[in-house]
Amino acid sequence: MNFRLTIVLVVALGVVLGLLFLRPKTAPPATPQPPIIYTVDEQAMNYIEVQLEGKRESFSKDKEGRWHIGSLTGMAVDPQRWGGIPFLLSGPRSKRVITDSASAADLQAYRLDNPPLVVIMGFETGDRFEVRLGAKTPDQGSYYAQNKGFTTVYLIDESWGGVVSRLAAQVPIPPTPTPTLPPLETPTPRT
Repeated sequence: MNFRLTIVLVVALGVVLGLLFLRPKTAPPATPQPPIIYTVDEQAMNYIEVQLEGKRESFSKDKEGRWHIGSLTGMAVDPQRWGGIPFLLSGPRSKRVITDSASAADLQAYRLDNPPLVVIMGFETGDRFEVRLGAKTPDQGSYYAQNKGFTTVYLIDESWGGVVSRLAAQVPIPPTPTPTLPPLETPTPRT
């Protein structure tokens, strides 16, 4: 091979590699994130109330961070069923926004005028926050949701609403331990 041709090929390869590595990198287009319905501080949360079609259950957190059914003197919740509930309630994402300004007719159509499921959260500051879940969507995959005092209506996944509604329908009471019987004595043979 010719020496000049080798030099030209090496220089051309260097230019191509330089253009590939030194060109400005374009960021991939950002994928849109689903809207957040609300965010609250789960550590500051000290009260949760779930109202499900007329049934009401409440949960209170003591100073040591333990949650109790009802008041602070109530039975402790089952940690197996309770684990993650405050985190779940701290900020669900929506599948999408249905409307930013729901009319009275919209609220009635979505059953948000008299919602079957209401979650109220209380905080150490004394503040309260309420989220309402209305009817399920026709495909049964989501609930219509609204923050009390706001006109925006969201879609929230059915699984989120299912977990929250079970707090009232099936209160997370610790399981009763299965009693154990003492071992049977085996008779000793007589000699």
